[in-house]
Amino acid sequence: MKIFKNSSEYFFSKGIYFKLFFIFAFFLILKIPTFNLAIKGDIETYAIIANNFLNGDFSSLNENKPPLLYLSYMLIIFFSKNNLLLFNILSSLPILIGAILLYHCCENRNKILAPIIYIFSSTYLIHGGKNLQSEHIVIIPIIISYLLLKNIEKENFIKFFLVGVFISIAIFIRQNISILYIGILFYLLINYKNFTIKNIIFYLFGSFIVTVIIIIFFFSINELNFLITTFLSPLYL
Repeated sequence: MKIFKNSSEYFFSKGIYFKLFFIFAFFLILKIPTFNLAIKGDIETYAIIANNFLNGDFSSLNENKPPLLYLSYMLIIFFSKNNLLLFNILSSLPILIGAILLYHCCENRNKILAPIIYIFSSTYLIHGGKNLQSEHIVIIPIIISYLLLKNIEKENFIKFFLVGVFISIAIFIRQNISILYIGILFYLLINYKNFTIKNIIFYLFGSFIVTVIIIIFFFSINELNFLITTFLSPLYL
């Protein structure tokens, strides 16, 4: 069972390496000038909180964002080892990954324009885009979910399970993705004859697994209140 339809043909098709190289080159042209920029704006707040979390300090919460957003910054801080240049390089990778995934989403002959426009708009049109934003991170699991749903087969429990997993990961990066999760659920329920109830159950089960794992983790470190504060409280603000 293939997770992505015709995935092998895609990655080994003629010309794909040149197009990926072109995307990478365009990415470097736009991002290299930002590699030595000071960390400021939202990324500064997220980085400070993430660094405190790495040191086991959960008391510095001053930004109501879901926990997986901080996890992304924790990984970047851990591997950059307090090196500003390396920090900015690593924090740019989500944009490159998102651009490549976006290219894979498109099917027309001009699909190379999609990642080019995405890289430019993500860097220079989004406020603070020269630094890593939550939008840059959350787009990755969303696009992966789209690729899984694209041309989905009626009996493919693994795909529906993974869609539930990745959409839930996106929710734990940005709460407002809950709207997308509910929208997909309603669409599946309305078209249940095409997708079957079993597939819908696997979609729910995938999201349930992610939620349970996160709850168990924070419960194990006695920080369940942190999870509730960062994820639920903004919904009531």
